[in-house]
Amino acid sequence: MRWILAILTSLLLTNCKPPGEREVSSGSTSAGLKPTVRIEIDGGPSLGLSPVIVYLNRDEVAIRGATVEVRGDMTHAGMSPVIERATEVEPGIYRAEEFSFTMAGDWFITTDIELPEGDTLTESLPVTVPR
Repeated sequence: MRWILAILTSLLLTNCKPPGEREVSSGSTSAGLKPTVRIEIDGGPSLGLSPVIVYLNRDEVAIRGATVEVRGDMTHAGMSPVIERATEVEPGIYRAEEFSFTMAGDWFITTDIELPEGDTLTESLPVTVPR
């Protein structure tokens, strides 16, 4: 019984990484190396306009020409999602300029990304918007 608990704990700890800068855990890629996605809120999360910046690279090389959609969902039911298309402002840097938090509380920011070669990936970031 102890060894099962030790294995499960080990698996859990090896999969932990800081939020916002993780290797892609879902989606498919044909290029071999998995892209890295980092999500930031320009100026930190706050009510109203809060542009979202998505950094996209593979082996420290910027990925250009991707299609990036940013979606914000509150953690409780009943709120409409906020969805904005991000535009590439520099190689590998995508910005959803018009993204706006509509309520204080806990959110998940999810990026749906289509890479230039057609592969897709998704990354999420938990965010708390202060009152």
